[in-house]
Amino acid sequence: MYPNQNNNPYSIDYLNQISAPYQPPKQGMSPIKKALIIGGALLGVLFLTVTIIYLTTSGQVSSLAINSETVTQQLIKLNVTANLFGKEIGNSDLAALNSNIAVYSQDALNQLHSDKSSKENITKRINDTEKKASLDMSVASGVKISDREGESKEPTKKKNLVVDEKADTNSLYYKLENARLNATFDRSYVNEMYYELSTLYIQIQHIKETTKNKEQKDKFNSLLNNLNNIKKSVSELKNSVNI
Repeated sequence: MYPNQNNNPYSIDYLNQISAPYQPPKQGMSPIKKALIIGGALLGVLFLTVTIIYLTTSGQVSSLAINSETVTQQLIKLNVTANLFGKEIGNSDLAALNSNIAVYSQDALNQLHSDKSSKENITKRINDTEKKASLDMSVASGVKISDREGESKEPTKKKNLVVDEKADTNSLYYKLENARLNATFDRSYVNEMYYELSTLYIQIQHIKETTKNKEQKDKFNSLLNNLNNIKKSVSELKNSVNI
């Protein structure tokens, strides 16, 4: 008799059952696919870097523009105030300082806005500010000052003054006109100008400390040094008993 083949522990079926299933050999990633993946990763890193640089740089430029505009507004206010009220000053030392403020503010505006179109824009803004200041002053004093071309600029007394535009009773020009009417002009003027100069100093100092542009930093540093001399003189006069 032949032995039963089904009981043979080494039969083909038995060996197939205990052996691992056949797996075809794995193929490596193709060079083209590798290159595409690496290239995509590099492009992603490059895009992210450019985006970060753009956002950082544009943020600095935007901040500088906003801060510079704030300085420009303050310089225009100082320039208009010094020119409008200079003739009202009684103290000779204060009058001399006021002339320095007028010259400084105009020079600073010229430095910050050197091209022709910018200068023309600043001139227009100064004229507009003078008109607004005249409105505030006229409401404070109860007189109407005509700003129509060809008419006299001399104030004329007017009952129940009515103006087309709304005057700002909290403005510097309104306060100083009230001080003139109350015979306390010099004292009020030196106090108000010291505050305005200190505000300008803080604004310029902020730009100088935040900007990374060396040319801008040097420009604002020069403006700070000249402003500091004027502010110091106004402070000394402010504490003087002669005012």
